[in-house]
Amino acid sequence: NRILVPGMKCSMEVSDKFKLATRFNGFEHTSINASIIVSILRNPLERNMASVESDNMKNKGFNLVNKKEVVVSNNKAFLYELYNENKKGKVRKYFLIFGDSTKTIFIDAMAPDSNEVICAELKKIILTTMYDENMVEDPFASLSYSVSIDTNIFKVAKNSSSGVVYTNEKGNTPAFLSFS
Repeated sequence: NRILVPGMKCSMEVSDKFKLATRFNGFEHTSINASIIVSILRNPLERNMASVESDNMKNKGFNLVNKKEVVVSNNKAFLYELYNENKKGKVRKYFLIFGDSTKTIFIDAMAPDSNEVICAELKKIILTTMYDENMVEDPFASLSYSVSIDTNIFKVAKNSSSGVVYTNEKGNTPAFLSFS
């Protein structure tokens, strides 16, 4: 089933095992602690790719296993496979990243590394990502509150993890609004 992620311009084909998440923009499989988080970042693709490939990620315990160029939504994209060990055990992560010089579509999927079947399913799901630039974005569609913002002054700068950050059109002012 192709399901639209509320508040985003993205949809994915997900099985009945995954439900729309209530704590973030994306999908979750609560019984096995697997998730797919969808973020639209208002900064260049190259900047976000450099962040994933940085020593800072290694310092946080993320080990890069593989990076592969793929095509998603008729766009060149990059699929990263990483793993991390935490208190709950070894976790496999997939980052699917694509975009341009003004935005990055960042998909963050994770599941217990010991569950090969669900890890394979996560990878398959995120590769079905469709991004529709022409869709009208409603950043509050997935939130449980509402606010009234003067959109002549403030524009959405970041819409991720059930939070919305607004800034001026150029994105370089110290004045911003953040809701989460």
